[in-house]
Amino acid sequence: MCSSDLDTDGKRTTRLGEVTRWLKHVFTERLDVIGGTLVFDVVPGTEASISEPALRKILINLVDNAVKFSPPGGHVEVRAYPLPSEGCVVVSVGDQGPGFSEGEISRVFRLFEQGSDDLAASQDGFGIGLAVVAALVQDVGGRIEIESQPGSTCVRLIFEA
Repeated sequence: MCSSDLDTDGKRTTRLGEVTRWLKHVFTERLDVIGGTLVFDVVPGTEASISEPALRKILINLVDNAVKFSPPGGHVEVRAYPLPSEGCVVVSVGDQGPGFSEGEISRVFRLFEQGSDDLAASQDGFGIGLAVVAALVQDVGGRIEIESQPGSTCVRLIFEA
């Protein structure tokens, strides 16, 4: 069964549980190597108005960053839950990485921008992952928010249910 279908309004919807199972498969080997954990907390039956390919691109970039910047043995958590009173679905990716300062948060969604120069220099990357995520989220009418402090970052995506 495909996890992306047209609903009665003709919009593309994706079941988040199936996408998170795919993510777990993608990252299992890499997490085994670094001793990290990837935990999913998805309310059963949660669906969002976004195509599966777009959601996969968004989440693979977010989880990749979370794994890359988490310390050895770090914990990455992907959560998804509906907010029926607001007609939306929240998908979040949290990690135990170094976090961003206020000034860094304002620029990490811009192309070729990264967080701390010292940390960015220690990791492979060009500073395009979060810019791609922000563009894809905006393209589907979603919102993106980030909360960060030393030792913790959470990127929250809000999509139409």
